[in-house]
Amino acid sequence: TYVTLGFTVANIGNATAYNFTDRLRVFGPENRTKDFAVSSLPAGSHVNHTTSYCLALGNYSAYADADWFNTVAESNEGNNGASLQFSLP
Repeated sequence: TYVTLGFTVANIGNATAYNFTDRLRVFGPENRTKDFAVSSLPAGSHVNHTTSYCLALGNYSAYADADWFNTVAESNEGNNGASLQFSLP
C-alpha cells in the first residue's frame, strides 16, 4: 500500500537556521527512515517535507524530528519532534 507522509518544520526563533537535517522515521512491519537536508530556514518561516512509501499492511508509528543532529543552537530543544500512529488494514 502506498502511503504519503508529510510534516512541517517552523523556525519560531529570531535568527536564520543553517545547514541542518530533519528526519522522518516509520516503524512497524516495515521500517523506513528519510532525511531532509535544509540549507537555510529564515526566522518566522517554515519548510514542508513529504515522502511516499510502499508499506505492508499493519500498525505503524511515525516520528518527525527537526534538527535531528542538533546542529542548530536553540532556546527550546523540546519542541523538535512529533509522532503519530496509523494502520494499514
